[in-house]
Amino acid sequence: MNTTSSIIPKRNQRNQRGSIIIEFATVAWMLTVAALIGVNCMLVLLAGWQNDAACRDAVRAAAQRDSVDNARYAARAAVVRYASGISLMTSPQVSFADKDFVYEAFRDANGQPQREKGPFVRVSTTMTVKMPAPFVICSAGFTDTINLKQSYAFPIVRLPKKS
Repeated sequence: MNTTSSIIPKRNQRNQRGSIIIEFATVAWMLTVAALIGVNCMLVLLAGWQNDAACRDAVRAAAQRDSVDNARYAARAAVVRYASGISLMTSPQVSFADKDFVYEAFRDANGQPQREKGPFVRVSTTMTVKMPAPFVICSAGFTDTINLKQSYAFPIVRLPKKS
């Protein structure tokens, strides 16, 4: 039996070992990048869901109040239960800027509600996510934070009392 033909020369074994190390290093690097992208995506999806749910609950709570002040208080109280326990995400916050929080009851000159105009309340919430791995956003370059904003409008269930 001739065993010399089945033995791989030492030089060829060394080349294969070096090739395996290079392939392993390349695959490990690509898997690390893929894992970081996956973590970034998971955080954005989780924060988006949380901000959406908080905004929906805030506008529902505000729509059941009979004054602007009560609606603001109810909206702020509704988002408290969505406090984030993850240090990479802020808790949802209700934005009380003029265009973000609108409580419109539509009253006529006598102070009576104008039923044909449909009273509504609009609430916006914001949330910030800090990414563990920075990424490129078109012309902005590298960034590690994303600001999420959600807005909902609901009809006011209880019309405000006459002023």
